[in-house]
Amino acid sequence: MRRGVSLILFFVFLSCGKAEYITPADISSVISSEKTVIIDLRNEKKFADGHIKGAINAEYHEATFLRDIKNIDKERTVILYCGEGIKSDKAADIMKKEGFRNIKILSGGYARWLSEGFYGEK
Repeated sequence: MRRGVSLILFFVFLSCGKAEYITPADISSVISSEKTVIIDLRNEKKFADGHIKGAINAEYHEATFLRDIKNIDKERTVILYCGEGIKSDKAADIMKKEGFRNIKILSGGYARWLSEGFYGEK
């Protein structure tokens, strides 16, 4: 019995903070209802060319990513996006290990954001 409880707790722990995928249309409702941080994982040049309004730039790069997210409150909702959604899963895994609990990923990344008629800010 004790082993079964331990196993259940282990799986509950693993699922805690699991990233949720959201669509571009979902972002406005998340932002308006919660204290949210939007993180653009692309490089500085792509960020400067256009990004989601209010986003901060924390390029997903091994040498700098942890440094760039260290001052973000781990209790806040975080929305991650990159160009097409490939790096976001990796960044979410790192953030989960760092203690972030409410992570959302923009499905399809910035490319989907633009293709669905949303605009970037420069």
